[in-house]
Amino acid sequence: MALRLFFLLCCGWLLAGCASMDSYLKKFQPPELPVWVESPPSDQMTLYSVGQGYSLIQAEENARHSLAAQIQNIIASKEEVYVIQDGDYSNQYFRHKSENTVSTLILSGIKVIKTANTSDNFYVLISLDKQTMINQQNDQLAIELETLKNGLAAPAELDFEHWWQLMGLAELVASVEAKVATIKAFTGSAPLEAQEALTVYHRDLQGTASNRQLRFSNRTQSKELDTLIRSQLETHGVAVGRGFWGAQPELEMNVEYRSQTIQQEVHTDGLIRVVLKGKSGGVLAQREWRADAVALEDSRQSQQRVNKKLHRQLSQENIIDQLLKVSHE
Repeated sequence: MALRLFFLLCCGWLLAGCASMDSYLKKFQPPELPVWVESPPSDQMTLYSVGQGYSLIQAEENARHSLAAQIQNIIASKEEVYVIQDGDYSNQYFRHKSENTVSTLILSGIKVIKTANTSDNFYVLISLDKQTMINQQNDQLAIELETLKNGLAAPAELDFEHWWQLMGLAELVASVEAKVATIKAFTGSAPLEAQEALTVYHRDLQGTASNRQLRFSNRTQSKELDTLIRSQLETHGVAVGRGFWGAQPELEMNVEYRSQTIQQEVHTDGLIRVVLKGKSGGVLAQREWRADAVALEDSRQSQQRVNKKLHRQLSQENIIDQLLKVSHE
């Protein structure tokens, strides 16, 4: 009888221990994640994305990055073709729109639908209504298109100065192209007015190629700088010369030195000033580069060292790009 009672007590202890162990394991077992973490919803009118992070803020940020990448993948498969026909001239511009497209999108209207978390991570499900995004793009495009059309006013001549004006619109054009590509990717058709403006832009840009002429006045007496600047201008298709007929835009390059002797050292500060002038003589843009050097009892050597530093600076920066940057800031 005692043996039987002992057996029953042992069974009770074992069952209680198993129940306690099961409760212990359940307590420390990570919670089961909702289905949407691995399989976000999908429908024709909405974009969804899931983000994971160590906080809700980080998880939402990662979800936004994921959504932007999703949009970019949709656009990346699209390729815009601009066909330009002007008399006997015909050309096609194939421009991939996946680059820089998402960076120009303002993803407002995103909603956080659900959140979940484990002991280590947070998860966020966000959504973006496609029509809301398309409306945003159309609104922003209308503003940018008005600016672009004003900048495309009929030029007196397809020459260097008009090319300079068009280059100043390059960043705006890239933004317009991105929005056109986005709208077309999600609606199947691109805004006609925007495509017409882009066609005019690329046609005129190409049309300036044969008349992109510029005088170059190098007053630094440096052959190295002369060769460098001419090479940089040629990368933009700019013909450089001294004897073009009639009034022409001009690129002037001047250098100034200031030296002082401190004990036995000659300190020299050098400045190169590059000025781009239009046919009328008005300044289109200007930029300065500075350098300094020291030599022992030799002003000529100090000046040569300054020239080397200035040449190094200019070789690392394309002058036309820098002038465009300062003139359109």
